[in-house]
Amino acid sequence: MKPDKCARGKFALTGDESVLAFAQAKSECTKAQVNEHWIKEERSGMVSNTLVKLAKTSKLTCMNLKGQ
Repeated sequence: MKPDKCARGKFALTGDESVLAFAQAKSECTKAQVNEHWIKEERSGMVSNTLVKLAKTSKLTCMNLKGQ
């Protein structure tokens, strides 16, 4: 038998809920800070897909930072 390639993690919050809670706690956070939070929770992959999904559903707004 082959072992599972990718085991799904079990977390208290969904990925969407986790990102929204972090964004509400830190009102002007960057994508890098959200990704760092994602990794600290030991979630696999990057947070990009979740951020795009939340932005498309208007649950999260993205802004350009000055000088970037």
